[in-house]
Amino acid sequence: MSLKGLREVLFACAACALASVCASAQTLEGVFIKGTRLTYGGYVVTRTVVEQEGESRAVISRGGRELVRLTDGAPRDYATRIGLFPLLGRNGKQLVVEQYTGGAHCCTVYRVYDLGAQLRTLFDGDEFGIDEIGEDMNVVDIDHDGRYEFTQTVMAFDYFMTSHAGSVFPTAVFAYDERAGKYLPANRKFSAYLLRGVGREARKIEETNRRTIFRPTRARQTFHGEHFRSVLDVLLKYVYAGEEQKGWAFFNSNYMLKDKAEVEAGVKEKLLESAVYRATYGLAPSKQEETNAR
Repeated sequence: MSLKGLREVLFACAACALASVCASAQTLEGVFIKGTRLTYGGYVVTRTVVEQEGESRAVISRGGRELVRLTDGAPRDYATRIGLFPLLGRNGKQLVVEQYTGGAHCCTVYRVYDLGAQLRTLFDGDEFGIDEIGEDMNVVDIDHDGRYEFTQTVMAFDYFMTSHAGSVFPTAVFAYDERAGKYLPANRKFSAYLLRGVGREARKIEETNRRTIFRPTRARQTFHGEHFRSVLDVLLKYVYAGEEQKGWAFFNSNYMLKDKAEVEAGVKEKLLESAVYRATYGLAPSKQEETNAR
């Protein structure tokens, strides 16, 4: 087989594997129970609405003793949901708690617990801050090792120089870390998963730029348009996948509006505030992250 033929076969295999990975991604909608109580491994988990406190709760108990009380949910039945899912494989299930705080565009907090001999917190979204990650948790076994990873939306750039509808929301991948005994950001490890399709998007922008005559505009607009959003989307996909240099090279070559320096400075400032970005590049946690983790 020629070298060209070998490359085509390898490319086809990779495409098939990626398609398989993408097809296996799923939400947790079918996991959350309709009732208010579940039992598993000697634990009892209940969800209630406490109108007088203006909240909904999830409580984990064992042997009649309350172990955990979560009160981030809005005072609505749908705002706190509980369910079991085999995140760590086929030998058992883990408890997933979803709490919606009640904001118009924010926020949903997820927590994952292992209900074993000892109650273990495998993931606490509140540690990253409700303004950092949110929206639906989607589970997928990206590397086919029998354990699920999950993705969440990075909210750090919501309303950044534009409306909510025009904002860009990168993806964060969380994977179980054996040494730490919990789920941690793993964007760099799964960069190929995060960058699927980004080359096609980048080429589309480059082609549009070649056919478009950009005229000088005001340095700052109340709402940026599609060019701003599409370029920022590609930039942040590269950045959050661990390909920061490639992302900025693309931005520098393809962002055509007059406020380029302002956008660049604003993005870099936001990135330094982002817990997922800091974890991706091995930067020390911010003071706010340390406070959230306590």
